[in-house]
This record gives sequence, C-alpha cells and structure tokens, in this order.
Amino acid sequence: MKKIVVILLLAFPFIVLCQDEQLNEGRNINNSLSILSGINEFHYRDEYLSPYNYSAVMFTAASTYTLRTGPFYHSINAFFSTGHPSSEQQTRDVTVYAGNLSYLISLTVLNTTIFDNSFQLLPGAGISSFFTSTNFDASDDQYDYTFYDRSWYWSHSLSLSLSGVYALSGNSSISLQAAFPLFSLISRPENSHNFNDKNAKVIENFFTAAGQGRSEFLWNDLVLLLEAGYARPISDHFDFRVLYRFSYGSSDRPLPLKMYMNNFLAGINWKF
Repeated sequence: MKKIVVILLLAFPFIVLCQDEQLNEGRNINNSLSILSGINEFHYRDEYLSPYNYSAVMFTAASTYTLRTGPFYHSINAFFSTGHPSSEQQTRDVTVYAGNLSYLISLTVLNTTIFDNSFQLLPGAGISSFFTSTNFDASDDQYDYTFYDRSWYWSHSLSLSLSGVYALSGNSSISLQAAFPLFSLISRPENSHNFNDKNAKVIENFFTAAGQGRSEFLWNDLVLLLEAGYARPISDHFDFRVLYRFSYGSSDRPLPLKMYMNNFLAGINWKF
C-alpha cells in the first residue's frame, strides 16, 4: 500500500502537467530556470543518536524550473546540502546530507496594485520528498573502539502553500512563500539500532528508507517551509536572484528529532 501511495505521489505532477497542457493550448507559455548556491546554517538534535545539539555551516544548492500556462504556475524545485555538524558537548565524526524534490501548482487569485506597483497572491498545492541522512561515527583508535550508526528522516508529503509576489521599480520583484504538509509518509529508524533488520537494510542501502514510512497529519509533528526572495533583471533573459529559505522539521519517533535550517542562496534565473 505504501509503495502505491509513493507511486501516485510521484505520478501526480506529470498527470497535472499533461492535462493543463491540453487545456492551455494556444495560450502564452513562459519558462524560467534558476540555479542558486550558498550556505546552510544547519541545527539539529536527534536523540536517537545523541542527546546533544549539533550545528554547522554547510554547502547548499538549489534549482527551480517554473512553467507558466495562463494563470497557473507549475514549479519543480530541487535542493541539496551537505556538511559536518559538531557539538560543544561531544566530539564525533558526523556527516549530514539533506535534500528535497518537490512539485507545486499555484494559481493567481488576486492581481492588484499596491503603492502603484503590482501584487499577486497565489495559493497552491503540491507534493514533496524531503530527506536528511546522518552518518554518526564515534570510533576511537586510541582505545580500539569502533561505533558507527546512521539516522534519517524521509518524508513524502501532500502540501499547501501561499505565495505573494510584489513588483518593484526597474522590473525587480520580491517574493514570499509559506508551505506546510497536510499529510505525510515519514520514515525514521526503529529502536535497537543496527540490531533491527529494517535499520540494517537502510544502512546497507539508504534509498530503502524511501519506500518505508508511517502516515502522519499536520497536527502530529510540526513541519514548515518559509522563503523570501529578491530578483533583479541583468538582461532581457536573465535575472540576478537571492533567496532566504527557512525550514523546520520534527518527529517523535523513535526518539525526539528537531532540526531547522537557514539557507542563504544567490544565483541566476534564466527566462525563456
């Protein structure tokens, strides 16, 4: 059943795109592709691995493809970050990987003027797949002690969003977006660490975690994404773009996990 739900979530954007393409034949279609990179101020506490807080300034990159068909906007977003968090209370060799792939369809429901500049309001809905993978190495060569463990958080979600775009002088613009999941399939480790068969399979092949998970709703655990962006044209087809992205996630299984990220990115947006 879980595999069927995951397949439906992945197929959903392609179904919507095909239907919208047919409905919008002959309308003006615009495309854009942005590629950004920067830093991720990452903070997390995963009591499955350690009772202490870990943090790091990590590398991050993001890309967004947007297709406009009439009043609809289709966006495919990809995000990746990696680094080595540390703790003041505990010395461990820790490596974290974080990534996200999402599809969002939004509709312009309000197009008005504020202080002589245009403003658009766009509610939307979509799907997303987000993961973090933490490699935790507490080996000590001095005492011939070896301990390796892995924790993860992987969610497939149906989400709602609300976006606003405000035009500035010189064709520049600022944008705001908030998104949160209504329903998710969330995969987390089981207790017993490496002695659990499920955990052992994920340690051997991390992508096994993508097909696991338990259903959770909005009120089970807090998950939130906020974005603020600024774009300024540098030519007819290219914009310079900066983006601030804040994300927060939590889970109570099998032990409490809380994490948040402050991403600061800059790059180019290509309009074609």
